[in-house]
Amino acid sequence: MILTLPDILEKKADSLPDKPFLYTGKEVFTFRQLRDYSLSFAFYFRKKGIKEGERVAIISRNSPRFVFAFFGALYAGGIPVPLNYFLEEEMGEIFEEVAPALILLSEEFLSTKKFLREDFPGEILALEEIPLEIGSKEELGRVEFPEEAVIIYTSGTSGFPRGVVLTHANLISDVEACLDRIKVSVEDRFSLLLPLFHSFSLTACLLTPLYQGAGVVMSGDLQQFERALETILCNKTSIFLAIPQIFALLNQIKLPALPFRFCVSGGEKLPPEVEEEFEGKFGLPLLQGYGLTETSPVVSLNPEERRKKNSVGLPLKGVEVRILKEGKAVPAGEEGEIVIKGPMVMKGYWKNIEETRKVIKDNCLHTGDIGVMDEDGYLYIIDRKKDMVVLKGLNVYPSEVERYIGKYPGVKESAVVGINTEKGEILTAFVVCEEKITEGALRSFLLQHLAHYKVPRKIEFLSSLPRTPAGKVKKHILRDLYSSKL
Repeated sequence: MILTLPDILEKKADSLPDKPFLYTGKEVFTFRQLRDYSLSFAFYFRKKGIKEGERVAIISRNSPRFVFAFFGALYAGGIPVPLNYFLEEEMGEIFEEVAPALILLSEEFLSTKKFLREDFPGEILALEEIPLEIGSKEELGRVEFPEEAVIIYTSGTSGFPRGVVLTHANLISDVEACLDRIKVSVEDRFSLLLPLFHSFSLTACLLTPLYQGAGVVMSGDLQQFERALETILCNKTSIFLAIPQIFALLNQIKLPALPFRFCVSGGEKLPPEVEEEFEGKFGLPLLQGYGLTETSPVVSLNPEERRKKNSVGLPLKGVEVRILKEGKAVPAGEEGEIVIKGPMVMKGYWKNIEETRKVIKDNCLHTGDIGVMDEDGYLYIIDRKKDMVVLKGLNVYPSEVERYIGKYPGVKESAVVGINTEKGEILTAFVVCEEKITEGALRSFLLQHLAHYKVPRKIEFLSSLPRTPAGKVKKHILRDLYSSKL
């Protein structure tokens, strides 16, 4: 019998019924309440005619009702589709592709009519108006759970978002592998700061503590960071998970000693200087990990006792990571594409067989990321394969250039891309400054630290960089906006 996410919740509701699980700063919900309220949502969905395998779209900021809706859809035999509320332009195509039978909108988005269109395929429901009518699981009747557990859309950093289909087995295997790597007790409390439409947040911040019987501190919106941080600190959070931009922000603000046992950084590559400054300032282990939505998402994580600087750690138990160049494995220390095999690799992209075949070959996921493994098996991320720029046969990795740009006084952040022109590809830097900087001065500085061909030929100063909610820079937008200009 295949274990499902509702099975995990049932076990915890039976074994730890009155133990608090979800803390919001205003309310506390036990494991039994989470199960009962999720069943309440499931009853409502079944009354609305949801059948096994039908999709339930959820558009909402993090809230207890988001969690009830997620598990309620699963209990009803549906497939929850938590959607990125920042993807306003893409939402119509996503709905056409995923064809949800129900669309759950929080009152915030219903009142603004931000996503309302006449051609919505399913029934629209207000998330806050779904009644909480407690009943037993038996009242649902027999429900056949589909293999698919959730569809999570990628952030669209390289183009249109793709719907990643993750099975119950994918997610549970990744949770178990994470718990094999880090020590978690029922007394621990995880931070839930990132949006739940993000795979890192869903797996690491919600499903992992649920599986272990630990707690979750749901801290509110990132746009109100000070309030969110206060909720995290006041509710005895012991394991703090965030993206690199959050750790960089914590480095900049004055704070008392943080009460965490350790911290985990995910979502994108952690700059070495951010890691060093954070650990020096707070004296806390900052464990860097690596993953993709397509891998449920965690692939590797630094062991707390044997972590290596700048590394994303060792592959998790059951995960095989290889570094390939032109289809062949390379020795330790040589760079190549990261290829992953394991039970957490996605089933595929929703209704996109062609794209699935491009990345999954012989049951291995070809990530498009360039990396290196050392002799001890630790993985290091260099850059995205698509971001690599080839100039007269020489490889340039934008992340290396961005790192040195970031060392120049007054630079806040940067993004380096290759832009195609009639005269060939031009290495271009987009720089956000905290104070006025001249192009000539920055270029002179870079020439002192980088080979001349790695120094951007063009530097554009911007007020901000286009980013996804997870903090990743949308480099394809920079390429599109400036290709005609250059």
